[in-house]
Amino acid sequence: YLQNITYAAGPYETAEGSDIIVLITEWEEFKYLDWRKMKDLLNKPIVFDTRNCLDPQTLRRIGFTYQGIGR
Repeated sequence: YLQNITYAAGPYETAEGSDIIVLITEWEEFKYLDWRKMKDLLNKPIVFDTRNCLDPQTLRRIGFTYQGIGR
């Protein structure tokens, strides 16, 4: 394990109390999360999508601030 890293059991536990989600993978499991639930778990509903694998319109409609790389 790395030092100064907090590990969580899954994406929802990771989001709880966080300020921003930075998505750096194209793994299918992250594309189909319950984003309404994720929004409720975050301190600030912000998604930074480095792989452009999420639907920006859907996330914005839910209430996220969305930023994709190169969009």
